[in-house]
Amino acid sequence: MSKPLLILKLGGSVVTYKGHPIGKLRLKRIKEIAKEIKQAQDEKDFDLILINGTGSYGHPVAKKYNIINGIKNKTQLGGFCEVKCVVNLLTTKLNKVLLTAGLNVFPCQTSSLVVQKKGKIFLFKVEPIKNLLHLGLIPILSGDVVTDVNWGGSICSGDAIAPYLASKLKAAKVLFASDVDGIFDQDPHENKNAKLISVINKQNLPEFISSVGKSSHLDVTGGMRGKLLKIKKYYKKTAIIIFNGLKRDSVFEALLDRKTGTVIDLA
Repeated sequence: MSKPLLILKLGGSVVTYKGHPIGKLRLKRIKEIAKEIKQAQDEKDFDLILINGTGSYGHPVAKKYNIINGIKNKTQLGGFCEVKCVVNLLTTKLNKVLLTAGLNVFPCQTSSLVVQKKGKIFLFKVEPIKNLLHLGLIPILSGDVVTDVNWGGSICSGDAIAPYLASKLKAAKVLFASDVDGIFDQDPHENKNAKLISVINKQNLPEFISSVGKSSHLDVTGGMRGKLLKIKKYYKKTAIIIFNGLKRDSVFEALLDRKTGTVIDLA
């Protein structure tokens, strides 16, 4: 019997201090997350794909050059290369921390695997990821700039990578580690009385999409509302959990199916 495949997306606000102007890693929390993953692996046999957002490394540069809308001039072409540079820097730093903690992670360059068409995934070479899983390794992918058939280049976010791989590789569950406890009826960063929504299904999803705002930090890929829109479009059979990845032991609990955050089931 094959092992279940879990996809864990670590948001940019979890791996970095997202409001930082030039990029800063949440080193302590990343080390804790690595330990939580190892502890979960000791209790349960599963395959794992890690995906990380770029947070304060990638978003400010992408915003500066407006790469989200493609490449239209030489300035944006230079910005396209600059975004790639900071993404590589983050990947190297993150990879080193996870490896040092004892996780056999293997970075995969999203820019070498994905081609987009008008900002949407058009081609995704998943074979290398399958091979890494077969070896017992943990593939790790990042939001990234990629070539684009129509626009020259565009951004492929971690929130787009997760559903694509979940569908192609038949993932059992996708876990989104964010900087809030889940989906709320109001922005919890701005309203302390905001109420956590424990379960979202296909009946109540539309109302939450219309009420949830964008991220309180700079986010060129749409924040929480962007996540919900992609979930509505792509997740029909795979269960989703959105939880607070900044809280200690939250990743451990999510990997072991212990109730945490907001569960989204559109089946």
